[in-house]
Amino acid sequence: MAHLSDRITRIEVHLSDENSLKGGDHDKRCMLEARIAGMQPLAVTHLAESLVAAVRVQGIGGLVRWSTGATTAEVASLGPVVVQTADQGDAVAADIVDRGVELLGKLATAAGAGPVPVALSGGLIAPGRPLRERIMQQLVERQQVSVLEAPVDPCRGGPILAERLTRR
Repeated sequence: MAHLSDRITRIEVHLSDENSLKGGDHDKRCMLEARIAGMQPLAVTHLAESLVAAVRVQGIGGLVRWSTGATTAEVASLGPVVVQTADQGDAVAADIVDRGVELLGKLATAAGAGPVPVALSGGLIAPGRPLRERIMQQLVERQQVSVLEAPVDPCRGGPILAERLTRR
């Protein structure tokens, strides 16, 4: 950070005890936040540690090297790690999840004017998966979509929705 030292306006350290008197292996949280003139605050949390552990590499450098050769499926497999870390109170992970949900909501509503039926399937948004409730809430708030509650085979979702639309 030496190259930014003249632009750093503040550094904050946020410490918290997530479980209070209950204890536990991962109940302490530390977030470092740097405020740099003209930029959004930069936060460092335990998300990086969680990702490093998930891919079994050493440090951030190892994670970067891993990412250059990782397949799309390997990178996508980190989604549950980010969601779990967000659910544990990590601000950076929560911001990533919130932004992803927001973008999925925008994508779902960009399909047309008026109410659009949407089928959620696969990965983190399938029934019973971590992001389903969050994305459904985002879609309901937008009031521009109707979400099919039942599980839908991704390959059949489009034709099913098209058939329903033609019956109107």
